[in-house]
Amino acid sequence: ILAVIFGGYLAILCWRQIYEFVMGRRKLSEFGAAGELLIVIAGLMLPFYAAGVSIIQPLLDLTIAAPDQTPGVPTGAPDGTLATIIAVVATLLFVAVAWTLGFWWNWRRFIGPLLLFWVVYILVMTDFGTSPSGIATGVWQSMGYWIAQQDVRRGSQPWYYYLIMMSIYEFLPALVGMVVIAYYSIKSGLKSLGPLIVGVLSLVIALAIFYASPSDAGTGEPIASAWMVAPFLLVGLGILIWTPFTLDVPKFLQFLIVWSIATFAIYTVAGEKMPWLVVNVTLPWVVLAGVGLGRMIDAIDWRVVWRHRGWLIFALTPLYTIVAWRLINFSLSSGFTFSRASDVAKFVELWILFAIVLSGPMVLWRFGNRNGMSNALTLFALGLVAVFLVFTVKTSFVAVFTNPDVPNEMLTYTQTSPDLHDTAREISQARDLMWAQRLDYERDRVFGISNSGGESPPLPPFRVHVDSTSPGDWPWRWYLRGYGEGAQYGEDGDYVRYGKLSGDEPVFDEDASVLLVSDDNNSKIKPLLPEKFGEGRYLIHRWWFPEAGYRGVTPGDVFETLIDRSKWRTVLDFWFYRKMPRPIGYADAWVYFSDEIPEGPLR
Repeated sequence: ILAVIFGGYLAILCWRQIYEFVMGRRKLSEFGAAGELLIVIAGLMLPFYAAGVSIIQPLLDLTIAAPDQTPGVPTGAPDGTLATIIAVVATLLFVAVAWTLGFWWNWRRFIGPLLLFWVVYILVMTDFGTSPSGIATGVWQSMGYWIAQQDVRRGSQPWYYYLIMMSIYEFLPALVGMVVIAYYSIKSGLKSLGPLIVGVLSLVIALAIFYASPSDAGTGEPIASAWMVAPFLLVGLGILIWTPFTLDVPKFLQFLIVWSIATFAIYTVAGEKMPWLVVNVTLPWVVLAGVGLGRMIDAIDWRVVWRHRGWLIFALTPLYTIVAWRLINFSLSSGFTFSRASDVAKFVELWILFAIVLSGPMVLWRFGNRNGMSNALTLFALGLVAVFLVFTVKTSFVAVFTNPDVPNEMLTYTQTSPDLHDTAREISQARDLMWAQRLDYERDRVFGISNSGGESPPLPPFRVHVDSTSPGDWPWRWYLRGYGEGAQYGEDGDYVRYGKLSGDEPVFDEDASVLLVSDDNNSKIKPLLPEKFGEGRYLIHRWWFPEAGYRGVTPGDVFETLIDRSKWRTVLDFWFYRKMPRPIGYADAWVYFSDEIPEGPLR
């Protein structure tokens, strides 16, 4: 995706050179800087697009890039001998074209980037040589995975998913980036502002058609004919991506705007949407916002600002923001009367808030008239950035340290609950305790020592039975990876067994030391358990963010929320304090420890 965006931008810059090369009027060695960089990117990245041939696999009746959950085949990989041969041939052809292009251009300059790129790639994709197959799977499945997942839409998120994610976590770079784009569009005049308006209107029309179409009975999402929506969508996105080329800005800033808009558009159209991909979407906006802020700061005449105390605008902006927010949310009590002291105090507070808020534009106007309105507005904008920066730091701290494994955060998606971590440690401790007592018995047997006056009875092996019924055996397979799976592992007989305990007559390992049971099966299993297991303990297996709160939202819902102050509180409580409007979703289970384990408190 990055190579397409970067390469596409460079191709637009040097399209004349490309045209002249195709027509035989220019050599590759005569390309300019943009063309040379495009050749290098193409020479390195073309092999990774070989999996694109899988889009014709329905015509060939082959599985060149396997769909998700194909038995025994990784997603995006070829399935079958013929499909594998086609994948290998396609990859070799793409490699041949890429390397021919690079060496034809200038082999002395191309060999360095080529070696550097593939050394790093091989080291990373093979886990530093421990998994050589990563070389092939990395080349083919990099794109094969995305093609296979496009129709699957893993995560099943709505098209506006990244709008929500960025408004919650990356609001500062997104807002500053959009202001930068709008500012230079207005500054560049009608040649830029006109296309921008047309592009936005085209997207609005596409949304109107989309949401005016009937909804799917199962998902509740609109079903719009692609031929009706696609023209307006393509025109809108195309114009937005073309708009930066009409701006009167330096090339690097132009590139950042293209990168930001194109990345957001591509990941929005992509079928798979996940929280971790927000990093990819946000990165160009961060750089764009940084460059935009830098240019704003450089444009301020700081000597004038300092001489005439213009810094007060920056310092007072947070105060005005707080007061304005208080005013927006202000409401007099029902049954207001001047005979109550509390109502009079509220009335006085209202006028004080009005006075403070109205003083802000007056100060801004007075400073602007004397020292330049651009200086005044820029200082005000920087003050707003400082306010949002505080909220950004708070949001980051809460997500990383306050809610690191609790799905009050949309970033968390689906998370193993802390109950599982604690239970995994207890299972490990239980195994250690049984091993220690078994060694004690062995020592007593060897030396003929017994507290009971006879030979000590042997302890049973340590065994764990995990119910594979939903929520399933993951991540138990990870936490218990050090155990043998099945009785054939280990002379001591320790092992972990996975199997569903659903059905009318569930079969479980009665000799197990630890039993992990899905909550759905617990009421059926509990009466059948031997007495040694006791009452058991409830635990949350995994939990997830309640997606019902943002799925199926329509433009009408958004507009209704904007004009209804009573609905602001729900949105802002989550934005500020992560107060959940709906309960967290979860899947639960039960754990039973056998009383054969020493140290009863584990139970």
